[in-house]
Amino acid sequence: ELMFARHSRSSNSDVMRVLPRPGPLRLGIVCGIYPPDIGGPATFAQRLADEAVRRDWLVDVLALGNEDRRTTEDGRLHLETVQRPGSQARRTIRSVLALRRLHERCDALWINGLFLENRLAALTRGKSCPYEVTKVVADWAWELSDRRGWTTETVEAFQDTPRGPLQLLSRLRSWSLKRSDLIVVP
Repeated sequence: ELMFARHSRSSNSDVMRVLPRPGPLRLGIVCGIYPPDIGGPATFAQRLADEAVRRDWLVDVLALGNEDRRTTEDGRLHLETVQRPGSQARRTIRSVLALRRLHERCDALWINGLFLENRLAALTRGKSCPYEVTKVVADWAWELSDRRGWTTETVEAFQDTPRGPLQLLSRLRSWSLKRSDLIVVP
């Protein structure tokens, strides 16, 4: 049995939830980058995966990469990458399909990227993984808007001023995060 402190999606009170499961816990880790890519999210995700394997958990990692690939290390760590270069629509569809498989087989998900794709996977599947933790280090709606030149606002000002398509991005961001059982910020 594994005990998680959980914030209920349906109320404002904390509740305890027991996830009974014979055998080891299966953890899904979802991130935008994973080694050999370099960056903070990749390093963190690899350390989390290594620690979970050390605890005899089964780990499935889904990340974006330069090519589609699937690898398994020691039967405990499974890595699947969805090709980053190319069509955004193709990448989104492939990510949602891969995330649906994760929702199906994992006891818990650690989401550190692909937030909207994760929520679409749960929505199209009809239910999500039993327990989801989302790590948020930035506002992806603001980052996208800033990168594409859609806003000149600071991230703080962006929270109060998005209109039109930017407001839609902000609402999608909020919608995807509100479905998490726990949100972690640095």
